[in-house]
Amino acid sequence: MSELRPSFLWLPLGLLFAAAVGYGAYRFQSGSGREALAHETHARAEIGRRAPPDAPSAAPSASPGTAPPRELQAAGMAFSAATGSARAQERVLALDSELRARFEALIATALAEVDRVPKAKRSECSVSYRVIDLASGQTIAERDPDRSLESASNMKLLTSLAALWMLGPEWHYETHVDAVGELAAGQLTGDLVVRASGDPFCRWGEPRAAVELVASLAQGVAESGLKRVRGDLLIDRSPFLEPGPAAGWPNPKLYWTKSYALAGGLTLNAGLVAVEVRPGPAGGQAEVRLIPAPTGLSESFSVLSDPGKANDVRIGLFVESNRLEVSGRYGAGLPLYQTEFSHPRPEQHFAAVLREQLRQVGIEIEGGLRSVSGAGVGTRLYTHRQPWLEHLAAINTDSANSLADGLLMTLGAQRFAEGTRAAGARAVAAVLAERGLPTQGLVQVDGSGLSRDNRVTARILSEALCAVRELPAGQRSAFEESLALAGVSGTLEDRMRSGAAKGRVRAKTGWINGASSLSGFASSLAGRELAFSILVAYPRIDGLNTRAWKPMQDRMCEALVEWPGPR
Repeated sequence: MSELRPSFLWLPLGLLFAAAVGYGAYRFQSGSGREALAHETHARAEIGRRAPPDAPSAAPSASPGTAPPRELQAAGMAFSAATGSARAQERVLALDSELRARFEALIATALAEVDRVPKAKRSECSVSYRVIDLASGQTIAERDPDRSLESASNMKLLTSLAALWMLGPEWHYETHVDAVGELAAGQLTGDLVVRASGDPFCRWGEPRAAVELVASLAQGVAESGLKRVRGDLLIDRSPFLEPGPAAGWPNPKLYWTKSYALAGGLTLNAGLVAVEVRPGPAGGQAEVRLIPAPTGLSESFSVLSDPGKANDVRIGLFVESNRLEVSGRYGAGLPLYQTEFSHPRPEQHFAAVLREQLRQVGIEIEGGLRSVSGAGVGTRLYTHRQPWLEHLAAINTDSANSLADGLLMTLGAQRFAEGTRAAGARAVAAVLAERGLPTQGLVQVDGSGLSRDNRVTARILSEALCAVRELPAGQRSAFEESLALAGVSGTLEDRMRSGAAKGRVRAKTGWINGASSLSGFASSLAGRELAFSILVAYPRIDGLNTRAWKPMQDRMCEALVEWPGPR
């Protein structure tokens, strides 16, 4: 690659505007989805209207920059009509023409790849980016930075940053356990109430750890002296709503999978159930285990240990009938089989495991399990505390959707006493505005970025990333280290594994079919620290992201690492 020679252009604001208009943009026409429900679902759109399967909720033929539905705006999720923040307006652009030329060449290469794909049209693609030199605060390259596009998982950056700014690093989830009724001599004539805090009761990737966390809560209750509950075990979800899908989530037929795990006021293992299949002797039944257990579901297991090397384990989840079936065949000589699915009723799962753990520490509950909103005042028996910050890396490095979604609801509960996605979105926008950051073009529907109704701009993301440097050193390090490292970890482990960008780019990936994003930090070989955001909208054709856009983003990162800096 040829050496980059920066060229600085100091332009009056009028010329800058004219130049920005001249950049041009490739536009994207939304198509309609064709997927159907493959199993029972319980879709619950708590904000705005529910989009049809795999279809945007914007009006037909809307481009990426088109305003979202009025329902979403009315819910308070489209923010600020001002054109950028004071912070952004004060910056003087120091545009590097050679860096921008290199970026534009990479975009042209990606578009040429699009042309090779049947039915794909470059006119239906849009690319936006912005790069800021952190030392000077100057923008060194940009293209259409105010175009509002689907965020995909880059929305997790705003969710987690808002949590750092609003909650601080020391904040803990506090799940209270109260005795409501007459309590005497270890016997409660009344109900045992667990009050939701938004805690996901999770250590990401360790389903057995979820059981240990609930066991510690049960032990704390036992140490209060409680032995018997004559009433029910109540899960008090207030101020949270009953968990359900968000508006605009694509592919309802996949709602049972890991990516679509539900979050709520009380969630266990971040809404996931692990399935383990251990083969037995050929021709016999394999051992099937669910973790955490019990699940509260009606379970049926029938997996044959196949004499060959068959791998045909099937999971059937029937939501309305509360039934789970694990069936099929699995090779007798194969290693342990593992997968995960989303529990359709997280509160039910939590209550089932808690009841079992209470039994194991000697507390019997005579009644049943109930979810309520607003249980009566009682006697505090125990408070389980868990730091929220331990989930930051899973949210940004591993892109854990349910953890990010639950965190957004928690922000709503903390700021507005309303544990909903809509309240959380208002909290995020308020925090950004309080820090002088832009919000024009931001539409937030969930915490994860899974919804197709989410919108964000490269300006918003790049400015928010710049503001990270204003955090105290410990918080700044915690956030930066929560991002995946190019060629090394998380969702970037298999990207940029060779070349200049390896180990020098920390970023958050994002993808849903039709939207691809990459935003984060790059450390150049010349010692410059850069913040960047790259957003792409494209036709919903399978394989386009892998073929065109991910390679383009990776090569842009290489260009940033190789940028020599101002001279």
